[in-house]
Amino acid sequence: MAETPVPARAISAEAELLILDHLPEPVILLGGGREVIFANKAAAELLEASFFRRDLAQSFRHPSVLEVANAVLAGESERSAEIDILVPVPRILLVRAIRVEAPVSSPVRALLTLHDMTHARQTEQMRQDFVANVSHELRSPVAAIVGFIETLRGPAREDAEA
Repeated sequence: MAETPVPARAISAEAELLILDHLPEPVILLGGGREVIFANKAAAELLEASFFRRDLAQSFRHPSVLEVANAVLAGESERSAEIDILVPVPRILLVRAIRVEAPVSSPVRALLTLHDMTHARQTEQMRQDFVANVSHELRSPVAAIVGFIETLRGPAREDAEA
């Protein structure tokens, strides 16, 4: 006899927080007043801040983050923004806020995730720099070859020595 699978919602709130705490991506849960209900270890390490029961603005002072959080708490289903942070290490983060449709008994109203885009942006910049350098380096030799071809097809067409 096959076992009936346990529904995904059968785990406790403590287990859900434990799972969130072990995610490698920074995750922050917000209440309706923008207060931080939970921040996982990755968020605390990234931002080097104490969050619990404080307004998000007290721990994460970036206008775009607050704008994204406010928009979702005001009723939007999802919003994101890319931000630069300089401390402790310069990074580019994609901040995504998602509205949480939780039971009335739950204080959680929004979920913020912070995805580190630094490596991807650096790689893209290296690719752009490479293409620009190759284009610049090839321009001079190609221009010389085109000049020789034009000369041979034009004024030097009948000049065997040329």
